[in-house]
Amino acid sequence: MRLFRLLPLAVLFFSLAAHAGSVPRTIPLLLREQTDEGKVKTMSCFKKNLLAYFEREMNIRFAVQYLPFRRAEQLMLKGEGLLWGMPAIPPEEDPGKEYLFSEPVYKSYAWMVVRKNFNTRIESINDLKGLKLSTFYGVSYSPEFEQQRGKLFTVEEEPDSGHSRLNKLLIGRVDVLLMHSRHTTAEALMKSSSKYLPELNQLEILPHPLQEMQIRFALGRKALQPGNDWSRDLLADLNRAIARGQKTGAIQRIVSDSQPCS
Repeated sequence: MRLFRLLPLAVLFFSLAAHAGSVPRTIPLLLREQTDEGKVKTMSCFKKNLLAYFEREMNIRFAVQYLPFRRAEQLMLKGEGLLWGMPAIPPEEDPGKEYLFSEPVYKSYAWMVVRKNFNTRIESINDLKGLKLSTFYGVSYSPEFEQQRGKLFTVEEEPDSGHSRLNKLLIGRVDVLLMHSRHTTAEALMKSSSKYLPELNQLEILPHPLQEMQIRFALGRKALQPGNDWSRDLLADLNRAIARGQKTGAIQRIVSDSQPCS
């Protein structure tokens, strides 16, 4: 009788040992290349911690490749990698259903940065009439925003994510700079970002974001073709890891910067 009581524990032990000892599956991960004054920025502590979480939870290893966003998106659609950091797109923009998305990992907010003498009140897309906006290259916004791009307002896309965009705002070459962040308040964003972007101290972040986006992993349907072992059950595994991380609070602790860098 004692032997039968010990059997479930033995099965559990050997199951965990087998998982721990198995070789991690390698996943080609495509990341948006971020630059600052022409120099490629190193991976942030937040992103390191987030990717490390998924590697641990799923027993995988990410083979990271940095690329300009459009190039990364093209490779993802060809089935050559998993793309991180993309909001889901409306069905009408993907009639062929080529994009496959994970469940949301966290929310990102499009905060509006302006000069301190900016007098226009912005509460909706319509309030952007006649303004020139600076956005980070390759970022898509709501269908309403995209419909009005180039009509109600103009957009200048920049490959550079830091000082050069802020300096253009300071000298009046653009009216509004859209800055993406997981921070939920303008005060938290200013406190975090002004440490490495001192130009922000001469500017103002409006109190409400223009919009919020659910950030996900994206996979091209072609990745599911036979022979692509790396993509087998990948989205289902990601979704389970996302659900566990949200249930335990592990993802929120990473998003809130409450963990040391991996």
